[in-house]
Amino acid sequence: MKKSRLKFLHSKFRISYSSGFSMVEMVVGLGILAVAFSALFGTYRAYLKAALKTTDTLKAAYLLEEGLESVRLLRDTGFTANIAPLASGTSYYLAWSGGTWKSTTSAQTIDGFSRSFRIASIYRDASQDIASSGTLDNNTKKVDMMVAWTGRGATTTETISTYLSNILNN
Repeated sequence: MKKSRLKFLHSKFRISYSSGFSMVEMVVGLGILAVAFSALFGTYRAYLKAALKTTDTLKAAYLLEEGLESVRLLRDTGFTANIAPLASGTSYYLAWSGGTWKSTTSAQTIDGFSRSFRIASIYRDASQDIASSGTLDNNTKKVDMMVAWTGRGATTTETISTYLSNILNN
């Protein structure tokens, strides 16, 4: 009798081990996957943001270079007609008209980018070096080319400067 009673207790309180996942293991696993996917998504989003910013900066650099080349073309076709009459400190824009570049005071945009330039007078000291004051040099001008664009609620501006001289005496 005692033996049958032990069998009964043993079968009633038997601990059974089954293979598979418990609910806790599934929740922990899903939590790890959620963290991993959110980290991947965040990395991808940061990559896209950086790529778009780089693209805009690259476009701005090309527009700056094109702008300087266009102003050099204006100088080469007639310094006294195209560059010398421009007022210092005034913002000018480049417009493609009749197969050539023209300077204008009307704002121009190119794919959301605004490109402008300013001319500044140049002064020379007694050694003929560029100085903040001295003798006005009518055959040399400083050009500041600017490109501005708006992205994500903020305006970004890139600027490049150069000097133009009337090397062709025109």
